[in-house]
Amino acid sequence: MTEPNPDLDGDGDVDDTDIATALSNYTVPVAGGKTPAQGDTDGDGDVDDADLANIFAAYTGPIAPPETIDAEEINLELARKDRVEIPGGATIIGGLVCPGQYTELVCVSGKRPTIEPARNQNAITFTSRHIERAHVSGIAARSDHRDGAIGIAVRLHNHKDQYAKWVEFIDNKFANFDTGIEVVDDFPRKKEYETGQPGRINLIAGLNIIGPSYGDDSHSVGMYLEGLASGMFDQNAFDKSGWLVPSDKNKRSHSIYAQSFGSPIVVRGNVMSRAAANAAQLRSGGTFETNICTECALGPFIGGRNSVVRNNVVIDQVDIQEHEGYDPDDRGHGLVFGGYNHAVTYNMMARRHGSLGSIPAIKGLSVSDSNMPQHNVAIDWADAGENFEINGKRFAEIGSNQTIMHDPGVPRFIDIEKYMTRERGEAFTPTTDFIKRCWGAVQ
Repeated sequence: MTEPNPDLDGDGDVDDTDIATALSNYTVPVAGGKTPAQGDTDGDGDVDDADLANIFAAYTGPIAPPETIDAEEINLELARKDRVEIPGGATIIGGLVCPGQYTELVCVSGKRPTIEPARNQNAITFTSRHIERAHVSGIAARSDHRDGAIGIAVRLHNHKDQYAKWVEFIDNKFANFDTGIEVVDDFPRKKEYETGQPGRINLIAGLNIIGPSYGDDSHSVGMYLEGLASGMFDQNAFDKSGWLVPSDKNKRSHSIYAQSFGSPIVVRGNVMSRAAANAAQLRSGGTFETNICTECALGPFIGGRNSVVRNNVVIDQVDIQEHEGYDPDDRGHGLVFGGYNHAVTYNMMARRHGSLGSIPAIKGLSVSDSNMPQHNVAIDWADAGENFEINGKRFAEIGSNQTIMHDPGVPRFIDIEKYMTRERGEAFTPTTDFIKRCWGAVQ
């Protein structure tokens, strides 16, 4: 049985319209065939006394339209409070500045409030020289500028005398910025990094919706990361990361871009759709597992040492618009590797046959003999080609890794709009559901 949802028309209140809808669809119990929008609040297929009771119990009457707030009002609160709550559904005109050592910027109920910054303005900028904790949850931001005057949704930069320790972004939605989330610790890439100085930022990002991300033929990404001490990225959804103004794809950009100067990170259970280049570029390495990468120009790039890449599905890589100096042979791979000795197991790469020529499903993997990839499958790949490039040699099949040169019925369609339109607090459909269906088609 589902949780009762008496707001039949989804307008944020339970009023006379919801009652009238339920009454017009009233049935005897268990008549069947009724939907939640018709008044079936408890999901049992009818509209009966129990549904009417749910609606009357939750009655609010009409709720006033969401308010519009000048960003300066919230900035004054941010300057003097550790925690600022923004009303659900509100529109904030202008960018927010967070100067505190501790900052929580949250929406606790209702639809995500939306920040609308001005030209060349970030939606949220952290400016304190010493941030113990920064937390943003339940917030949306949208840029409406398409002429190169696009800011960043959330920007947090550390310098040698300015640093953050714990940063969390949970269940936010950022659209139409140059970059969705940018978190940078400059310290590790300076001279100190050569002596093994770790980054100082511990970052958690989960359930965020990011995209499209627009740029002007430079880096434009869903998340850009440098110098992290640790990072966990779980159940985020990305679409159209790195597209040019107004609508073309940009060859340099990715859903997640983690630079090499920083600790390994964990990227788990994310959906990455239509990225201009790599679905993700993890130069720092780490763990990349149970992710879905669909219709990106390239699958994920994994660098570092001893990374773990397992149980991902990379489907339907697509060519992108030609750009000067961009070698078309560098597009379309399933998994691309730098660094050394990664553990690569149970990944599936499926694409439209012959769409990109003879290129490998796994490219550039360098491993020891005791750490060879296991149980990876390339489906419908390039011209029955040598799909596994390992230690500088290409193989059609090697060990338990195999190529299937027909389509066994692997599902190709990902309802990316379902992920990109998910409301605040609504459940995230686990990527493992789709991954299990993919493996079920080949077993």
